[in-house]
Amino acid sequence: MTRTFGGTLASRLGLALALIVTVGWMLADPACAGAQGVSDRLKRQINVMEKIIDEILVDSPNLLVGSSSPSNGLYLDEFGAVFSFEASLVGSPSRIFDFDGVFDFRSNIHVESGDNKVIIWRDTNADEDEDEDEEDEDEGEIDIEKWKEKEEARKMKRAEKEKERYAAGKEELIVALADYGETLSGLDDNQWIAIAVFLGKNHIFKKERISRLVIRARMSDLRAEASGRLTRDALLNRMVVDEY
Repeated sequence: MTRTFGGTLASRLGLALALIVTVGWMLADPACAGAQGVSDRLKRQINVMEKIIDEILVDSPNLLVGSSSPSNGLYLDEFGAVFSFEASLVGSPSRIFDFDGVFDFRSNIHVESGDNKVIIWRDTNADEDEDEDEEDEDEGEIDIEKWKEKEEARKMKRAEKEKERYAAGKEELIVALADYGETLSGLDDNQWIAIAVFLGKNHIFKKERISRLVIRARMSDLRAEASGRLTRDALLNRMVVDEY
């Protein structure tokens, strides 16, 4: 099929005039110009909230992040403010591959340097997955069934710890949003502030088949709690937590 572009001079001028009028209307309409309506005050407030979240994450005994400034905040005109970052769980094994039994590196790795050499070693006595009262294995043949039972017990203990740390880390983020979300005064009452977490490849996340955590609160509720018109429990009940 052959398409013909162009037309008469009058028709082309009419089309150009229509485009100019349409673009001018879009720029003048606040709904279409929302992306340009982020105030400097709101930008500063988002930057401050980023630093607050960063400090909470770095000091967290439950959530593990890869840098001292892991969070990124952005403004969405139809929604509000979103703060996102990647996080894993403290004290959990980190795997190179995504299946069990291969390259299981635990924590307690130490690096020492001196005399023109670097020594890397692992403190096996500090592994928290090891039972402190466990007796040393006798030299000689290994009891396979006994070894399997102990490995299964270790996995269950690790899974329970991961579950506890995830619950505590989630609670940290919920409290942070409840405590500091109201400081984003540049947002409207009907807008939201959300914390979005990309979860690491921990056993608990694989088992529950979740990789995302989103916690959000409406600004009107945050302001009502800050002014005493809403109780803290009522605010927490109105906050939305999604895991998928």
